[in-house]
Amino acid sequence: TIKRRLQNGKIASVKEGKFAGTRVPYGYEKYKLPNEKGFSLRQIPDQAQVVQLIYQMYIYGIPENHNRPLGASAIARTLNDMQIPTQTNGRWSQGVVRTILTNSVYIGKIHWGRRKVVKIIKNGQIHKSYPIQQDYILADGRHEPIVDLDTWTEVQTIFQKRSKKPPFLD
Repeated sequence: TIKRRLQNGKIASVKEGKFAGTRVPYGYEKYKLPNEKGFSLRQIPDQAQVVQLIYQMYIYGIPENHNRPLGASAIARTLNDMQIPTQTNGRWSQGVVRTILTNSVYIGKIHWGRRKVVKIIKNGQIHKSYPIQQDYILADGRHEPIVDLDTWTEVQTIFQKRSKKPPFLD
């Protein structure tokens, strides 16, 4: 009963536009909302510029590449060459860039339940996976977006065109 009440509280908080997650997206910091319960996100200006740069490189490319749009791997290599630190001061990877490009937090949204744990028993062992769910909560957040909606929509369209389905799923 207690666990269910805690989950319902988090869902209600997300529907109010508050940030209920633990890992803060790159470009933001979590802060306590004044005079009320819950947290929201505040932009970190330097990191917000990097997020905007990632979106611009994905759509328009860079002059060194004759302004041809870059993919996630090429963007990660470029950011590493520019010596821009990640959130954990590590190296940029294709997965991190793809997460930034597809995360709706950057347009001012908050989501919850997008990756629920699915437990599968294989060879007597329990394996956990976190597939993207189709039925998750998406609400308007209380934070400032870093990327405008038109840019984000264009990136999602390009992302869908470039993504290939594995042959075994046909």
